[in-house]
Amino acid sequence: MTDETNMLTDLREWFDDRREKFADLGLQTTFAESPPDRAKRSASLMISSPFRVVQLVVWDTGEAELMLGDVGSGELLEEHREITSHLGLQDATQTLLTWLEADSH
Repeated sequence: MTDETNMLTDLREWFDDRREKFADLGLQTTFAESPPDRAKRSASLMISSPFRVVQLVVWDTGEAELMLGDVGSGELLEEHREITSHLGLQDATQTLLTWLEADSH
């Protein structure tokens, strides 16, 4: 198993470790994985508050898409990333948490 493939497992573990805290904060969450027979496997995480939405999709190739949305303003930021290490995954998840925490509505 390559380090890139481990990123899917690591994202799942990161989410599982925080699922209850997100629920306690009133955040809606969704985690999904692609079927195992897909040529490019992926994992997707979405977290939303009444005012902010974040989605992170990571493929086993290291490709990733990070989307950050503000419901009130309609602002949508999209970033294509290469996540092939734990540091890259940590940066992406910290970015999405920072975006959610900046929700000052």
